Amino acid sequence: LTSGVSRSINVTVKEGDNMFQVADHLVSRGFYDRGTWVGLFRDRKLLVELGLPERSVSVEGFLYPETYAFPRRTEAVEILK
Repeated sequence: LTSGVSRSINVTVKEGDNMFQVADHLVSRGFYDRGTWVGLFRDRKLLVELGLPERSVSVEGFLYPETYAFPRRTEAVEILK
C-alpha cells in the first residue's frame, strides 16, 4: 500500500540555459521528450496564453532560473505555465 503522498521531482533551470538545455533537463528528470518541449516552447498560441509579447517566437529569455518541483505525472503544458 502507498500513503497517497505524491513525490515531487525537482528540475533546475540555470541562469543562461537556453530552451534546448531546459528541455534536456526536463527529459533527464523523466518529463516527456525533447520534441514535446521544443514544440511547446515555440507554440505561438501558448506563448500568447502565457502573456508573452506578441513578437515572441519562443519562451527563450522568459525561462527564469530556479529549482521547480513538479508531481511525477504533471502535464507538460502545466509545467511550462
